[in-house]
Amino acid sequence: MLKRFHLEENKTTVRQELLAGLTTFMTMAYVVVVNPRILSEAGIPVDGVLFATCISAAFATLIMGLWANYPIALATGMSLNAYFAYSIVLGRGVPWQTALGVVFLSGVLFLILTLTKVREQIVNGIPDCLKHGTAGGIGLFIAFIGLRNAKIIVANPATFVGFGKISDPQVLLAAIGLIFIAVLMARRVSSAILLGIVALTIAGIPLGLAHWPAHLFSLPHPSGTLLKLDLRSAAKLGLGDLIFVFFFVDLFDNVGTLVGVCEEGGFLVDGKLPRASRALLADAFGTIFGALTGTSTVTSYIESAVEWPPAHAPAWAI
Repeated sequence: MLKRFHLEENKTTVRQELLAGLTTFMTMAYVVVVNPRILSEAGIPVDGVLFATCISAAFATLIMGLWANYPIALATGMSLNAYFAYSIVLGRGVPWQTALGVVFLSGVLFLILTLTKVREQIVNGIPDCLKHGTAGGIGLFIAFIGLRNAKIIVANPATFVGFGKISDPQVLLAAIGLIFIAVLMARRVSSAILLGIVALTIAGIPLGLAHWPAHLFSLPHPSGTLLKLDLRSAAKLGLGDLIFVFFFVDLFDNVGTLVGVCEEGGFLVDGKLPRASRALLADAFGTIFGALTGTSTVTSYIESAVEWPPAHAPAWAI
């Protein structure tokens, strides 16, 4: 294992990597809850999305770790799944089966460009300022969606957006939760986001904003979304713009996040990422596999677990 994953070269140990892996899982676990919730608003069966979210993340992460040899976890992206649900399915009235076909075709396009090294050249050719700016912009978009779902931000006919009522128990609880998570993250507490989710869930039960689970364990059934994508409708010329949008946004989303994570982990060499094509192939295969199983969006690199790593830690450790 030491030779296969070059642990000594990366100044880490098996124990440290196991701890880092557990921490990363705890940090990204919110995706399993948030992704099905968003996509269910577009009419996609919750059980199918839940299954697809978990299996596609596992599939892409295994490729990233075992083949690309980078300690980076992947999961469905929170930015594109919101665009998928609210803009494509609900906004334009595109059936979710057709939209899954669009995601699949964008993944195939990613795969072709990655195999021909075009995508790797794009990654290495984009200026650093644009890479980091794109990651920041996508983060702001995700934050906006979260604030909207919490009713902290609401529609306003005069200013388009406005603040919700602080007297609303949901708004008050969400605001307290944000402060609580921010304090934990500032104090470098592992799994701050997950701890905040658990605390808010427990606090929301007496207020009627959350409910105890009906079962402690259940296996989501994939039949509602497995192989339900409609490629014939997605391949129509009229949906070509959607394929391009998914491709373009995912390209800059992944590039910005991948560069940020690898820079923190010390994997960049002269501003470039070794084995970049393998890392990008993990994303492309994850996108295709996710669309086949039923998750709405392409896979995106998880960076929340590497915001404040020690100088000696690998890219995924806190």
